[in-house]
Amino acid sequence: MAGAQLHLLIPGLRGPLPPDAREADCLRPRRPALERLFAQARTEQLPRRHLFGQLQRLFGLPADAELPAGALGWLGEGNDPGQAVWLRADPVHLRPDNEQMLLFDASTLGLTADEAASLVERCNELLREDGLTLHAPVPTRWYLRSEAPVRLQTVPTATVAGRYFRDRLPTGGDAGRWLALMTELQMLLHLAPENEWRADAGRPTVNGIWLWGAGCLPTSVAADWDTVVADEPIARGLARLAGAQLQAVPGQADTLPTTGRCLVVLTALADALQAGDLDGWGAALDMLEQQWLVPLLGCLRSGQLASLTVETTGQRLRLRRADLRRFWRRPKPLPHYLEF
Repeated sequence: MAGAQLHLLIPGLRGPLPPDAREADCLRPRRPALERLFAQARTEQLPRRHLFGQLQRLFGLPADAELPAGALGWLGEGNDPGQAVWLRADPVHLRPDNEQMLLFDASTLGLTADEAASLVERCNELLREDGLTLHAPVPTRWYLRSEAPVRLQTVPTATVAGRYFRDRLPTGGDAGRWLALMTELQMLLHLAPENEWRADAGRPTVNGIWLWGAGCLPTSVAADWDTVVADEPIARGLARLAGAQLQAVPGQADTLPTTGRCLVVLTALADALQAGDLDGWGAALDMLEQQWLVPLLGCLRSGQLASLTVETTGQRLRLRRADLRRFWRRPKPLPHYLEF
């Protein structure tokens, strides 16, 4: 990897973890490479932003503007957004609790492709009246196309999953119309035969659609990544827009590019935390340690890698070869560096 400048974007690396997780089994093993990274890297504190906000900054898009996640994701799925407005329209399960509603994202639904296609077609019977079209390229990610402008400020599904959402509903000039549409879709889905079958089988119903990320595809982005390694569709869409080489996430670091500026987006840790799966988070941490950080620190030590940057929520860690000689900065056990 001579000359390569590697930037790993790893949301969920430091947590936050539940306060009672300090004594969890997954935190007992020492992870020398990760602990050394935390101890010897030059640390910079960043504004706390979710994954998509971090991508927004890394690709030079305005931080105060709505990220056009729908159009970027549609591009990242391998489709052409054209000049239309796109929104993410994620299938969700809504459950009443203490006079409010909790939202559970598609990772909890176990939707099949056939179920998704059937529900989408049922929704489109309603949406066509308003010149809208719903698409489901994969069961867990749905997209809504609009030929008319959409003035909304929204938050990603991941930021409301498992929480009350009353205070996080879309706002903006067109909010009234779109909130009414979300309510109509809830009513339609509540009566859908597919949901009756799911309920009879003891499975959570798909009784809502969460809208976010409205906008057209940007004409360009301000980023000079030579390669982007990502499976997440918004990251892949940004890479395509930037003209970067695009690769799927490999199982280990030894297949990464050997030159240029490379961004790698790893979401397994954040996915596990969002699902409340602490053991899964620990397993993803072990994979990161053995398959990524151990070989990458070796490449940095030998001079095959020019620099290694690891960015997570609220923090950036930068390592060069000389930093590995800061022997006086002794690593501490991993929980010292985590958020609870």
